[in-house]
Order: sequence, then C-alpha cells, then structure tokens
Amino acid sequence: MTQKANRFPETTHVTGYFNPQKFSIYIEISEINMKAVLAPNVYIRDRAGNNINDPIFEPYCHPKGLARATSEEPVPIRFLPRSPKRLDKLPAAVKGGIMKNAGLTRGQREMAESFLNSFADVEKMLKSRLGKKSDDRTGVGALITEYSQRNPFWAKAAIELQMLRQIRNVLAHQRSANAGYPVAVTSSTLTSLQKIHEHLAKPESVAVRYRRTVVTVSAADSLSAFLATAFEHGFSQLPVVDAGQFGGLITENEIVRWLGRRAKSGVAEVNLAAVPVGVVLEEKDPYLRGIHIFRFERIDACVEDVMGRFAAEPMLEAVLLTRSGDKSTSLEGIITQWDAARYSG
Repeated sequence: MTQKANRFPETTHVTGYFNPQKFSIYIEISEINMKAVLAPNVYIRDRAGNNINDPIFEPYCHPKGLARATSEEPVPIRFLPRSPKRLDKLPAAVKGGIMKNAGLTRGQREMAESFLNSFADVEKMLKSRLGKKSDDRTGVGALITEYSQRNPFWAKAAIELQMLRQIRNVLAHQRSANAGYPVAVTSSTLTSLQKIHEHLAKPESVAVRYRRTVVTVSAADSLSAFLATAFEHGFSQLPVVDAGQFGGLITENEIVRWLGRRAKSGVAEVNLAAVPVGVVLEEKDPYLRGIHIFRFERIDACVEDVMGRFAAEPMLEAVLLTRSGDKSTSLEGIITQWDAARYSG
C-alpha cells in the first residue's frame, strides 16, 4: 500500500530507517507487533525488500538507536501492516486484567472507555514529567522506560504500566465497528491504572519533608569556622551565601582535596583560621571542573524525581531547594546524599 509522502521536514523526505551503530540493535514495537534485530547499516525493509519509511519509527531515531536516510525527492511511504496481538498470545499477567467479549454490557463498555481515557491521561502526565511537548511522538513504552530510569522509585509502577499498556493496545487496535471492544476490563485493573495516574498527577513535593532552615557560611568565613559549623550540625557541606546571594557549595571533600594539593606542592603547614572559604571556591579542583556537585530544584518539585537525581549523578552531593528552582531566590531547603540514601519512598 502506498500513500502520499509526508515531509520530514520541509523538502526533505525520509527514504528509510537503518541501524547506524557498529553493533546490532533490537527493535520491538508492540503497536505493529514487530520484533527485529538489525545488523550495522541494515535498513528496515518489507518482505519485498523495499525500505520502510513508516513514521512509527520516528520516535526510535537517535538517541534510541535508529537513524533516517533522507532525500529531497518525494517517495511513497510503505506502511507495515498493523497486526494487533492475539488474545491468546498475551502474557498471563495481562490476561488476568481482561475478560473476553461475550457481548459487553453498557457498564463494561463504559469501563473500557474509562480505562482508555485514564491511560491517555497517564501518557500525558509522563510527557509532562519528562519535559516533553504534548504532541511529542515518543511511544508510551519508551516514555515508561525513560521515566523509570529517571525515577528509580517508580520501578514497580513502571512494570505494572507496561502490562497495562498491552491491554490498552488490545482495546485500541482490535476494536471493531460491529463488535465493539474485544475484551472487558476488570474493575481492579482500572483501579490500578487510576492509582498510577493519581501518583503521577499528585506527587509528594520535596517541601513536605525537606523544607527547612538552611545553615550557610560566608565566603569570608575561615575554613576552621566552616569545619566547626559542619561538625556542630553533622553536615559535610554548606552553601556559601553573602548578602542573600548564593555563591557556591563548600564541602569537606573539596577542603581535603585543596589541602592535598597544598601538601603535594610542598606546603607543610596551613593555618585553617587564616584561609577564607572563598579561596577554596575560587581554586576549584581541576578534577571536578565540569562535574556538578550540586543542583537547584523548585521547592514544589516531586520528591521522587529529585531523589532520582542522586542515582543518575553519582558525584552529586546536594540539591538546593528554592522557590524559583535556581539561585535567583533564597534557599528554602537542602537535600544531601545522606538524605537520598535514607529515602525509601
């Protein structure tokens, strides 16, 4: 089947999708029941050997693995056949959430509609949490995977949602004008999906647990004053603030490395009471240049998303919380590696 070519973009047309990697990649798209292993530089082709440039592959382009070949000459689009998964091929866990259609009642049809609407709401929330536009074409399976990688505390819900996605595919792709929905959704399945949506839509903010008075030091304070304050409060890092303006984060680790560089250069003694905190901030460790040891977040940010930053950035020592999510407003809280290690959701 051929159709008039889409433009990607303006005068450039996609002529095929291929694997640009130096290794084979695995492509699985449940919407078209496709599973394939592509060797390096191999194109996705139909049985006749023609390149397939179906837009369904667009979300799987770099950095997800595929690349596109383009041309300014219009070419016909060859679509893969949409062959929905058969009910008897679904995993047992998915079958448990549906019932075969033996003539659905009005209530069952309404429940199926509610399931599809709730799933669409979940998809919108995932795009929002990932900072994607509402018209972003990333597949929902990829959205689930991406968000679970960003938020490791969401792993259990991600597994459940991947199974619910298969039910969604059955309802959406096997519905017919005459028979309607092929299956009925159980009430427990709908409830599970709604709980996932509620968790995404109304997450706990960091303010609930981590809004607090932040102990700070000045750039003019001595290293001995910093160490005394850090010891008194049991902290290993303190924000540097002068006249309400954030100037950086001073940590015990940075001071130790600063002293190490002095010792290596032959300096036998250092008077900690005579060295201002600002000196250590200015003489940044070359090893840490370009590495973020702190981040800013909004005080109303999702606590799970913020905690996920520590898993994604092992060098991160603290997340600083402000109303604006940057240093333009005053500090209202701080989350450290110690807080992240103790957080359990």
